[in-house]
Amino acid sequence: FKKMAKSKAVFMSPSLLGTYEAAFFESPVFMLPEQNGGQPANYKKIRDNGFGTENNITLCEITGEDFSGDEKAPSIYRAHDKIFNEFKDVSLQRINKFLDKTNDTEYMQNLISSQKEGYRKLMGGYHGLEIISTDIAQRILANL
Repeated sequence: FKKMAKSKAVFMSPSLLGTYEAAFFESPVFMLPEQNGGQPANYKKIRDNGFGTENNITLCEITGEDFSGDEKAPSIYRAHDKIFNEFKDVSLQRINKFLDKTNDTEYMQNLISSQKEGYRKLMGGYHGLEIISTDIAQRILANL
């Protein structure tokens, strides 16, 4: 966590917990390709709630394909070849564009703001996880 808090940017696959931590520490995120069957859905949730995702090389964005759902999980691994072969130029352009912008303070502040706001919408703020887990625990205890 200490490294994330001090980092200029974070490169990660679209995990809900990782993006939550990055938003909390105000570390801009560059999304890497999804690594498992749940991450395409995570990416869509993150993106659809306004989390700034314009700079990424996710499979969903680069290939235009929908990889959501357990039945599509095996195709995620085959699609990684597309990112670094068929879509290599696009992927490298996006990575280089993001790296170039890490020195643009205004751009990075705007990206951090959009990512934090997107996460607030998605999880109900930074205490959203606590609220959700407390509610789940109370419901479980009520049914014992």
